[in-house]
Amino acid sequence: MNWEIVASTGEWAGALAVVVTLVYLARQIKQQNEIAKHNTWQNIMGQFNQLNLSYDSEKVRILRTGKFDPDSLTDEEATQFSFILRIFHNSMLVAFRAYKSGYMNETEWDELAQAFAEEFDCPGGKRWIAGQQLFDEFFEEINSRYRGDVRVDHFMGRADGERKDV
Repeated sequence: MNWEIVASTGEWAGALAVVVTLVYLARQIKQQNEIAKHNTWQNIMGQFNQLNLSYDSEKVRILRTGKFDPDSLTDEEATQFSFILRIFHNSMLVAFRAYKSGYMNETEWDELAQAFAEEFDCPGGKRWIAGQQLFDEFFEEINSRYRGDVRVDHFMGRADGERKDV
């Protein structure tokens, strides 16, 4: 038996095993990234769902009044309005960070950024954003993507004149 042939065959087998292992690991990493993207998206949507489920008729009234007639809110209602916007903002900030980290694609982020801009493009929303000292990069990103009609309610598709009081 020629030991050089055995050694050479062993080296080839070892090299092949390394290549197969690297291909397998690359596939596993890609799969884990897809799972992470899915979980990130699911968590973000879960945050929005929880926020939506927390609304009762009183919170909806405060939100609508705060958006379009913030001066008519009592101090307590103004605080509640600010809390509602903070929760929504925080959820959007999580989405922004996911987008910047590559866990959300351009189309998904663009849709959320547009919704955020439309939701805050009202007297109360503008006032709330003006009071924020942090997250300049986030607000610049939102503004760069905004292309909506400020008269249209994003979620209901109604123009301002068609809105019904709660």
